[in-house]
Amino acid sequence: MQMEPSVQEMQMELSKEKNLKREMESQLFESHIEVQRCRDMIKRLLQEKLEIEQELRGYKQLKDGEMQQLQCKINDALSNAERLLEAKSKAEDRWFAAEESLAEAQRVRSEMQHQLAATTKTTQLLLNTKHDELVHVKMEFEGDHRR
Repeated sequence: MQMEPSVQEMQMELSKEKNLKREMESQLFESHIEVQRCRDMIKRLLQEKLEIEQELRGYKQLKDGEMQQLQCKINDALSNAERLLEAKSKAEDRWFAAEESLAEAQRVRSEMQHQLAATTKTTQLLLNTKHDELVHVKMEFEGDHRR
């Protein structure tokens, strides 16, 4: 025979789920900001790459050393863009994980609310039954006592 969790236990669990939900929402917001920051940086780096490539086309007659320096700038910009793309991907992964955790927390919260409502209803019915029994016993006692 399985015992139902007490109302206090269910309220504590519900409180934990609310805290988890707040934490997940906070992580979701932080991930969104991080994704936007990565997008902005990628746009800036891609613009920088385009400018460097245009500069390269204009200086095809430059010495080999100067060309190599410009190529290093392009390579650095591309490396930075790749790192930012990886960071963006990780931020999006965290975003999706936070969304999933939030959905799970909401599902558990809903389940706990249903259990709490059912337990409250059962408790009220038991209290009403016990009250009726006590009134009945009291009436019997008073009837016996009068005789």
